[in-house]
Amino acid sequence: MARVVHVESCSGPTGNARLARDVADRLRRRLDLQVLGVDTIVVDGCGSACASRRLEVQRIPAARIQLDELGVAGTAGHVDVEQLAGRALDRLRASASGSSRRLARPAPPPARGKEPHRAHTSGDYLLALSMLTAPVVSCGVRATDLPTLASHVARSLGVTRASAGEMVRRLQSMGLVEHGPRKEILLTEAGHTAAADIVRRHRIVERLLTDSLGYTAAEAYGVALQVRDGFPDELVERIAARLTPPARCPHGWPIDVSIEQAEAESLLSLASFGPGTATVVALLESDTETLAGLAVLGIEPGTELRVVDTASDPITVEVESRRRTLDRAAGATVFVRRARPSGRPAR
Repeated sequence: MARVVHVESCSGPTGNARLARDVADRLRRRLDLQVLGVDTIVVDGCGSACASRRLEVQRIPAARIQLDELGVAGTAGHVDVEQLAGRALDRLRASASGSSRRLARPAPPPARGKEPHRAHTSGDYLLALSMLTAPVVSCGVRATDLPTLASHVARSLGVTRASAGEMVRRLQSMGLVEHGPRKEILLTEAGHTAAADIVRRHRIVERLLTDSLGYTAAEAYGVALQVRDGFPDELVERIAARLTPPARCPHGWPIDVSIEQAEAESLLSLASFGPGTATVVALLESDTETLAGLAVLGIEPGTELRVVDTASDPITVEVESRRRTLDRAAGATVFVRRARPSGRPAR
């Protein structure tokens, strides 16, 4: 009897998550998967690799592929899914035969407005670890208790597994991370503090960029990655002192990470919100194109909108009495709280 190969994929609601599911669906139709010698294949939509990490929790071995290995970067636009599935199978075959190094990774299309990144610092790794373990990861999935391996950090930052492993060892020598029973990377108490400090610094710099230097919220995340570490501590604290508490980044997330973690449980994505009035609290910050599109629609932190229909695609909302539509992938990056009826006091 021929081996049945199961193909799993990302469960997130963003554009790349949906594309990962489309690629997985095409792979399921292939009759030649048995030659890979595996029982499970997993297709991930982003560097958070939630699908792979869930299988690792269940101790299910799988051959893994991620969209960026297929030449997809940022928010997926129009792509040939059948072609991507073919590339995925080629890479999986090369990996199974031990020749993956000979197969060049397709060059992804350049991200709009993205500057070349300088060498990654320990702060970049701490920020990546913080985002990989955040209540809501970059594909919009609520992720808890998922192992974070060096390979996940490498994919998140776009570096080699060897480079990630070297930096993880350095962080371990600094007492900031340790390894768990499944070889996962765990932040120590000192590591949690250091990661929270990096997130705070990053978001404070974002506020300077948007409040004083004319950058948009869509631009601020990437620019802050480039310049964050060049700001002296005293300057960061002077910027922070000018912010009205409780301070938030331009995307609506609290600058204090502990507040974010407590708050995230009470938020819903716009894509999962039923009809009614909602207040936009925060937006996923790393998707530049989606952020720019939301700004055009007038959807930003603090916006009150009326949700007309989220059962179909696109979603229909009213912003300042004007009807707007946005696709479900974009709606998944908008986190809202049900608006209180007029006159009801806050609890």
